[in-house]
Amino acid sequence: MTEIQKYGACFDAVEFRKQHATFEDAWNNCMRGDWMLWIAKKIGVDYRKLTLAKAMCANTVIHLMKDERSKVAIQAAIDYGNGIINREQLAAAAAYAADAAAYAAAADAYAAAAAAY
Repeated sequence: MTEIQKYGACFDAVEFRKQHATFEDAWNNCMRGDWMLWIAKKIGVDYRKLTLAKAMCANTVIHLMKDERSKVAIQAAIDYGNGIINREQLAAAAAYAADAAAYAAAADAYAAAAAAY
């Protein structure tokens, strides 16, 4: 059993890990940021550091985001990760972005319904 199996890693991640002699080698060769963030959370990486890592991943596609609330949330996560804002401020930014997501989902659903009618 590999060390990641005890955390309930998916089959593909377990198979990838088995191809490497050590966890460190697998980590250094992993091209899946989602797997890396997942295991980082499972092994208890500091929440502030983990938030910064997630924000930096999201920041790579910020130019594709149309709603300013999403961009504000990413910047808030970066600021939290760097110790500039506190967790309550981060939560407020996340709620603000969730409103954007709900609006976008509703707009998409409306457009789909209109197209189907």
